[in-house]
Order: sequence, then structure tokens, then C-alpha cells
Amino acid sequence: MNAYQALLQSVGDTQTLVVTVNRRLARHLHERYAQMRQIQGDSVWETPRILPQNAWLETLWRELEERDGIQAQAVGLPLLLNASRESLAWEGVIAAHQSRYPLLKPAVAARGVMRAWGLLRQWRRSLDDLTGYDEPDVLAFRFWAAEFDALCAERGWLPSAALADELAGRITPPMLPKRLILAGFDQLTPQMQGFYFETLTALGVVVETWRADALADAQARCIPCSGLEAELRAALQWTRRTLLDNPAARIGIAAPNLPAIAEPLRRLSWEILRPHSRYEGVDPADAPLNISAGRPLSDYPAAHDALLGLRLCFGDASIARVGAFLRSPFLPGGLREAERRALLDARLRRLGRRAMRPDGLLRALSDGAGFAPASCPQLHERFGAALQAEEMGGLRQTRRPSAWAGVFSRTLARLGWPGDDRSLDSAEHQTVTAWGQCLSAMGALDDVSGAVDLHTALSQLTRLANERDFQPDGGLAQAQAMGLLEAAGEQFDALWIVGMIDEAWPPPPDPNPYLPLTLQRQWEMPRASAARERDYAEVITQRLLTCAPQVVVSWSVSEEDRPLRVSPLVAHLALEDADADADAPDVERYLGAPLESFEDMQAPAFDAQLNAPGGAGLFQSQSQCPFQAFARYRLRAESLEEPGSGPDARRRGQFAHRALDRFWRVTRDSAGLAALNDVALLERIVVCVGEVLAESLESGEDAAWWEAVTDLERGRLIHLLRNWLDGERQRMEPFTVTGLELPLTLQVGPLNVRARLDRVDRLDGDEALVIDYKTGLSSPAGWFGPRPADPQLPLYAAFAHELGPICGAAFGQLRPGNERFQAILTHSDAIPGGKALEQTQYSERAESWQAQLQAWRDVLIRLADAFASGAAAVDPIKPSACLYCGLQTLCRVDQLRGADAASAEQEDGDGV
Repeated sequence: MNAYQALLQSVGDTQTLVVTVNRRLARHLHERYAQMRQIQGDSVWETPRILPQNAWLETLWRELEERDGIQAQAVGLPLLLNASRESLAWEGVIAAHQSRYPLLKPAVAARGVMRAWGLLRQWRRSLDDLTGYDEPDVLAFRFWAAEFDALCAERGWLPSAALADELAGRITPPMLPKRLILAGFDQLTPQMQGFYFETLTALGVVVETWRADALADAQARCIPCSGLEAELRAALQWTRRTLLDNPAARIGIAAPNLPAIAEPLRRLSWEILRPHSRYEGVDPADAPLNISAGRPLSDYPAAHDALLGLRLCFGDASIARVGAFLRSPFLPGGLREAERRALLDARLRRLGRRAMRPDGLLRALSDGAGFAPASCPQLHERFGAALQAEEMGGLRQTRRPSAWAGVFSRTLARLGWPGDDRSLDSAEHQTVTAWGQCLSAMGALDDVSGAVDLHTALSQLTRLANERDFQPDGGLAQAQAMGLLEAAGEQFDALWIVGMIDEAWPPPPDPNPYLPLTLQRQWEMPRASAARERDYAEVITQRLLTCAPQVVVSWSVSEEDRPLRVSPLVAHLALEDADADADAPDVERYLGAPLESFEDMQAPAFDAQLNAPGGAGLFQSQSQCPFQAFARYRLRAESLEEPGSGPDARRRGQFAHRALDRFWRVTRDSAGLAALNDVALLERIVVCVGEVLAESLESGEDAAWWEAVTDLERGRLIHLLRNWLDGERQRMEPFTVTGLELPLTLQVGPLNVRARLDRVDRLDGDEALVIDYKTGLSSPAGWFGPRPADPQLPLYAAFAHELGPICGAAFGQLRPGNERFQAILTHSDAIPGGKALEQTQYSERAESWQAQLQAWRDVLIRLADAFASGAAAVDPIKPSACLYCGLQTLCRVDQLRGADAASAEQEDGDGV
């Protein structure tokens, strides 16, 4: 009978208790015991007494509380502090003495100080042992700890690190088992050694230790991998092959830095172990790999959106948070109003809103921020109900955390969280349950916190959600991922250990800064010295290398350009290459049908009877990338705008355009400009700028902020327009501004294109000069080539026939400090900065201005034909064309480039 069998036989005795080092081992032993009873033919059995250490100690304390009942306080039974309450108590102590020991982040310090206090208790040491050590952090700790001890004595609090000591003086034999087995412990703290082998032994308990047998036939090998992604893929592909060979196998993947690799491991596990999940609906909780590294509860969508809803009900929120709230599926009508809410999100961003108050959001939900299709009546009703509750009038009052927890719960109920038009999956149900537990935990803060205001209460709830390590239970998965310490006491059919580099294993020292380093090393506290960590890691490593018949150890030889080294604790293992068959999983086997692949670069033809969407921008997109034009102007796809701290470049450009438009509608021509002296010119500029900015002022909650921003913008625009118009005064040839924001319909090949020209000047010879204002960098170089980067002015010059003879095209560059024309004309003296075609580097491409116009017509008609025919290839003219496209998630250009690079690399490798 091996150690496992002996242990499982023992737990059937009701007088025997197994205490495990962690919850994982307790669960594993429960599973093994159930399997044993099923093999024996049993269908029902009494649950064995197997508990993690912390859970058992808390169970003993609850028994004391139940025994003493309402007389618990009278008999001096203190209040046991959980981690949240204890941390809050420490924060209170530190905050109360900020003048003596000022800190920028008391909450961070509280966690470190709490750990230091716990270490002293676990190692059976006291503050007196720190006498004579005058490091500033140690002195601060001694002061805070003395204050904390006094506070606990005054309030009757019991920190969790002192629980075992308190139990030692209160427990009685009837509360204890006859036999206690310690399972999976590599080390015990002095406190727990005394509790088990002194206190419990004295009370008649037989205390034993148990460890899993080392497998004599275990074989371990070491595999270097090119990088982390390759290492994780190798481990998961090995897991898949092992399970295909033996579906009943129990597979482990262990890592010294599991939290750091949990997300890529989770993503790749779905891709490799459950490839059909791409094509079939699956429950996210039914994961193919059970990863013991949870995430903060607040990271899960249902809990995240609950916090978001509370923030929006109780105060201002950034426009990004408003957008996330609108797109939440955990609000009533999340599916039915999804399109309307997405439209409202886009509209609020487009309007440049910086933040919103609850009443502003309520108005926007009602009227769609001035766009009726974006109104959201169902969300408006529920959000209004949440805002109009009677208790909203008392938000300025202070309340106990339990009272605030009730307010938050009722507010979410009025808001309709977690939604009503779809069924929650298992993971979401568990998240909602965990959220309720989080609110209950907030109620338990009353004894520590006292009455607090709304802001503090919401911060407490957010912190509880951030600190709650949560992972939905998806049932039993045969493949398990865990940290190296978590694997204590377990055995596997096969184990892969990833990330075994010398930087991670043995772990580097990380002593507590609030305890003297010399004492930590003398007392052999965790993470105090490299020697202590090496010795401890050697024990763990040896156990892992013998806990499965097959053990594979891997490590990454490099991280980006930095070389990495294998851990010295596994450097003795024989090196092997990664398995060659690292191919993609057989998706066809899961789907039961062959897969076909093809490239679809051709969209349906555009109906030529319709006006082409987009104006000149269509030709620029078609030239930049055919797919961009198809997605933007036929699918109407666009990326969401990111709100900034003021008007963005597009809006500042609109201000300048509109101010110049107003100026020339009054001034009209070069004679009118010449008639203005410097004072009169400045006065007219000030009036035009003021009118434009007055039209753009926002009402509501952003009004004061927007007014301050526009005051800054006013000075910038006045200076910009003054410099620009000083340049216009230098024009030698008289001109009349005959077109401002001039609408035209242009026939370009099969397309009817609606265009709007910024400005058209009529010169002395009755020739037209087409001008387009630009506030960004611009150059006529973008007008030329088979795929011109900026074909707007060539489009106007070549196809605006109703303007009559056109003598040139010009950029009006409105950049502070660089206000100038950039133009190509039939004669260079028509405008400052203008050049005749033959004076440019482009003259070799066309013999004359008319020939250049025809060349532009040919290029633009070819682009129009391609768009009309449905050409939609992902073919950017150059990589930089993708930088500001915003459609990368739709075209997946990065994936295509990766595939092309891999294909090219393979072809290069096959060459001779």
C-alpha cells in the first residue's frame, strides 16, 4: 500500500482529520477519495474530514463563537479580522499618524506592515526583539505596530495571524479529532509547529505528517524553447497528445511565475486543447485547462460593469467609462438597444465630450445627444429610476459600510443589473454570486471603518472587488495549471514545468522592508536570503521531478533580444529538442468535416446609379488600401474616436476653416483685404474667431471647462489667422473668392461623387484656383503616382469642369509658424510659394498642365473603376498607411503580414 492509499484509507475514520497545506490539495484528496469509493462499488459515503489549514482554524473559531453564542463578547471572545478588515485597520493607524510618518500611499504601506506583523507572530517574535535597530522603516513599524496592538486590545479585535495563538488557550478536547494528519507541508512556521506538536499533543491529539511517495521510475527531461509563446505552445501540444493517447490521464502544468503567464496560457489553451471553440458556442467556465491563478473579481465583465454603473449613478465619469457603460450587456435591453447605444457612444465621442454627470447622461439617453436614432428609451427609463430614488437625496450623509452596501445593491437593482434579455452563462452566474459576497464583505467592515461618506464607501467596494481573487468553477478538468508551491502533495500521470529560468527559480530574495534584514536571515524567514530560497527550492524541485512518471522541464532561451539561462536546479537534466510535430490541432477531427480556405478579395459591385459615398476621401482610401475604402464607405465601418483633454486636431482644423470662411464672406477679394489696415484686420479676425467659437460652446456639465478651453483656442486662432492673412496680402495678382465650401457633383468614371471645395479663387484671367486648407503636414508630392497619397486637389482640378479653366491647385497650410501656400500652377507668380509644373520634379511625368490634368483623370478613373467593381483587397500602399486607419481589427492586416513573413522565411529556408 503506497502513501496515497494509506492516507485515503485513514480519512474514512470519522475520528481522523487531514489538514492540507492549501485548498488545491484538499480538493485533490477529496477527488481521490471519491474515486476510491466508486471503485469499491459505493454510491453514497460520508464526506471525509479534509480541510486546508486556514479553513480548519477558522472552523474552530466559529465553533467557539457558536458555543458561547450571545455571551461571546462577555466571555472576552475577540472579533476575528479577515484580511480586508485588518488591512483597513492598519490603514487607519497609519493615516492617523501621517504627520509623524508621512506616506504617499498609506494603503500600500499597510499591506507591507501587516505582513511584517504577521511574520513576527508566525515566528513567535515580539516588538521587543526589534529594540536597537534604528532603520527608519523599522522604527516606523515599531510605532505603528504598538498603536495597532493597543487598538486591537481596546476594540477586542483578533488579527488572523494571531488566530492559532488565541485558539491554543481556548480549544478543548471535544472540539478536536483523535488523529490529525498534516498533508503536503514542506515547512511549518514556529507558531504552527507549536500549535500542532505542543498544544494539540498536550490535548491528546495524535499528530502525524504525510507526504506523497516519490516515484522511483520518474523520468525527467529538459527542453529549451525559443521564447515564452513557443514554450507554452509546446507544453499545451504535449498535453493534447498525452490526452489523446490516454483520455483518463491527469496532466499538470506548473510554473514558478504562473500569474505572469496565466493570460497567454489561458488563450492558447482554448486554441490548442479546444480548437472547435472557435466555431461552436462554449461556456467560458468549461475551460479545457484549469488554471489556479485567478483574477481580481473587478476584471470580470459582470462585476466590472456593476462598479461602472455605480460610478455613473453617483458622480462624474469620463466619456470612455460612459461608452463602456452604454455597451454593457449586463444592463436591461443590452441586446435590444445595442445598436442605439453604440451610436450614442460614437456620437458622444464625436462631439468631443470629455466627461459627463449623471443628469447629462440621462438627457443624452433621452435625445441621443441631438441624434434621435441614438436615443435609448429603455436604458433611459432604468437609469432615471436609479437616479430618482428617494435615498439619492441623502448621498452627502455619512453611513456605515453595511448601509452603503444596501444603497449600492438597491441602486443596481433599479438599474436592472445584470440584465434581462439574455441568459447568463455559468461563469457570469458565479461572478454575480461573488459580487453579492463582496457586498456582504463590505457590510463586515462596520466594526473597523465606522461611518464613511459615499466616495470612501465606493472606494472600499472597489478595493474589495480588486482584492478578491476569483476564478469561476468549471468543473473538473484533466489538465491543471498551478504554481510550483501549489503542487505540494499531488501526483500526476504527466507533468510539464514551464519557465524554469535562473531569474525565476530559485526565486530571488525579497525581504520585508519593515523588519531588520539581519534578524530575518537569522530567523530564516521566507525570502530573506538567497541561500534560504535555494535550499527551499531544491526541496520543491526534487519533489516535482518525482511526482509523475513523465516530467518535462522547459525554459526560454531568450526574451526579445536578451539571452536567458536555465535554472541551476534543473541544469543537470538531459537536454532534448522540442517535439517536431508542433503542428496546429486537427480542427477537422472536431468538426467532422473538411475545412476549405480561400481568399475573398472581391466585394459585390457598387450600384453606379447611387451617389458614391465619401467624396474625395473615397479616392484617398482606395489609393491607400482598397479594403479601407470598401470597409469605410460601403460597410460604414469606423473606429471610435478617443476623447482628449481638449479639441482634437480635426476640430481645431474645423475652427480655422470656419473662421476663414466667415472672413472671406465679408472681405470677398484682394481689394477688400488691402483696404484693411492692421487694426481693422485684427478686429475682423477677432470677430470671426469669436463667432465660430461661440457656436461650438457646449452647454450642460462641460460648459465651464469648454469655455476655458475655447479661451485658449481663441488666442491660437487669432495668431494663426493673422499670420496667414499677412501672407495673403503678399499675393501679386488680384483675386476674388468666388467659392467657399462650394458643393459640386463630379462624374469620375462610373461614380457620381459629391464634393465640397474649401475655396475657389477667380484670378484676373478668369481662371480658377482651387485651394484646400490643411492644418497638418502636406505636400504636392501626394498628388502624383498611380496610387496618390492625397488625391483630393487632383480630383477637383481634373473633374470640376463647371468651374471653367483651372490654372492650378494649392494647399493652404495652416500650421503655426509655417503658414504658407504649396501650389502647382500654370504660372508661378499667381500665388506666393506657387510653382509652375515645369519648375517641379514632377514635370517629367507630364509635358504640360493639360497633360497633367489628363494624367490625373486617368489615375482617378482607374481608382473609381476599382471601387465600383468591388475590389477590396487588403493591400496597403505602404505600412504607414495602416497607422491611423483604425480598421486593423476588421482587416487583420497584422495577421496577414505575419503569415506572409512566415511564408517568406520558409521559402528562404528551402532555397539552395
